[in-house]
Amino acid sequence: MIAQSEAIFLKLIIIGKDCYTGQYIADGLNETIKDISPKNIVAIITDNTSNIKKSWKGVQIEYLEILCFGCGFYITNFLIKDIIKVLKLYQHFEAVKNVN
Repeated sequence: MIAQSEAIFLKLIIIGKDCYTGQYIADGLNETIKDISPKNIVAIITDNTSNIKKSWKGVQIEYLEILCFGCGFYITNFLIKDIIKVLKLYQHFEAVKNVN
């Protein structure tokens, strides 16, 4: 088997506004994993919202070998926003932006 070196789009599911529970998301992920075959998946990387984090448990109960992670860039983005809120740092960032 040739290793996949690029991300691929698998499918899109249109859902109703009341279907954002962790269990609903886990069921959808598990169905997709089954379609692809769990032997072809090492990890699932998602955003870090509470309902998504709850879905990880549903995936890991079904597929112990699949890891679930929150996106590091997503976390870093929030961290940087909080750092910039510190007034002294904000002033330095603004000064640097004016240099460019």
